[in-house]
Amino acid sequence: SAYLAAGMSAADAGTTGIPPLHHALMFGCPYGVRPTPEGTHRVVADLLAHGANPNALDGQGNPALHRAAGQCDVGIIGKLIAAGADVDAVNATGMSAFSLALALSDTEGAEAMLEAGFRFGAAEAALAREWYLDDPARRRLIERALAR
Repeated sequence: SAYLAAGMSAADAGTTGIPPLHHALMFGCPYGVRPTPEGTHRVVADLLAHGANPNALDGQGNPALHRAAGQCDVGIIGKLIAAGADVDAVNATGMSAFSLALALSDTEGAEAMLEAGFRFGAAEAALAREWYLDDPARRRLIERALAR
């Protein structure tokens, strides 16, 4: 907050090529820790309030929602979506944040993306159906993403 108040850019990726929002998600959302620490919620909210773009890509072609999927709790996912994160965006490999959430067993995050209007592209949907043939819970989420 102090850095942002002093004029630090919430959007400049600097020399790392990684936007500050991505850094906050990478280091503030430890895998398997739920809920996400309150400090991470504050940092993400501050960055978004100061102009961080939730659709900015990191060096690997991932938007912030991809960084958060499966790592951060649904509160962070909701903050990104409310700030305009494109729930239908795919990364450089053609994978959606929804698919990442499914792969990492984050059904709450996947549900939030569905509620925000996520819809599968045909190629990704075919792969997802194949990956989760024996997983009824994930299959139900996939079918909901196709029914929109």
